[in-house]
Amino acid sequence: AVTVPVIPEVTLVVAAPRDRGARASRIVAWSLAFAAPLAMLIALLMGRSVARRVTGPLIAFRDRFARAGPLSPLERAADTDPREVREVDAAFRAQWQRVKEGVDREHEFAANAAHELRTPLTRLRLLADRIRENPGEAGGLAAQQVAELERTSKLVDALLVLSRAPEAHSTAQDAVNLSDLVRASVASVFGAEETPPPGLPDEAMVRGDEDLLRTAVLNLIDNARKFGSAGTICGVDLRVEAARVKVKVSTPGGHIDGAARALLFERFYRCPEARAEKAGHGLGLSLARHIALMHGGDVTLVSAEDEDAAFLLDLPAWQAK
Repeated sequence: AVTVPVIPEVTLVVAAPRDRGARASRIVAWSLAFAAPLAMLIALLMGRSVARRVTGPLIAFRDRFARAGPLSPLERAADTDPREVREVDAAFRAQWQRVKEGVDREHEFAANAAHELRTPLTRLRLLADRIRENPGEAGGLAAQQVAELERTSKLVDALLVLSRAPEAHSTAQDAVNLSDLVRASVASVFGAEETPPPGLPDEAMVRGDEDLLRTAVLNLIDNARKFGSAGTICGVDLRVEAARVKVKVSTPGGHIDGAARALLFERFYRCPEARAEKAGHGLGLSLARHIALMHGGDVTLVSAEDEDAAFLLDLPAWQAK
């Protein structure tokens, strides 16, 4: 009890039963004892319902891809799925499609490579049979065999380069003078007696693998020789502009129509004229572009249909630090 004097004649006494606090504590304890299991049950049921609602679309997403076969078409997410699940589904589907396209391209490349290799190997086998049957002709046939082996070796080298992803930049970082490569390539393709193209700068430096870059330049110039007018030398223009080295190779008398323009850089593509009259495997332009991409550049067709065919090799210039 609490006693508080109010006035001399009045005293306020505040008191409570001694067991009132204990009884209140017992009431609270029993209330919690009865209410806690019910509250936990309600929370468990609500949590389970919410979890099913949230994870259900994700489980369905998992099951759709589990049912799909290797690189087979994928089922789409339902329109009723949450927006986040549909966005994940779309991103996954886009990545899946890129992987499928890459695998399809590699399968096609492997099939085309096997076909292209079969032809020179068959010719080599026929030459070997002729030598075995006619030993007296071995000298002349051996020369043909050597030429065929050289062509096959070049084809294998090209296939090895093309098997590397263009995003995997060349690890070689040699300082390469592209002007020297252009001069040497023109002399190699058109004959050492040909005058080097006029107007080439003394230096046009790039960084990369010199052998690969030589192959790219040689392919562009040899392509101009094959499809240009007989007896003419290709046009070559080399410039250094805005930290880029640009080599433009033109083909006098050679024109490319609309149907072929879209397929020029496809591996093993050869136009009907080339298949009928020109030797090769249809890898020259695609290989040149692939090498350029490996060096942070590109090869593009820069001429119109009614102009002499011209291709531009564009590479980053080397800059001394």
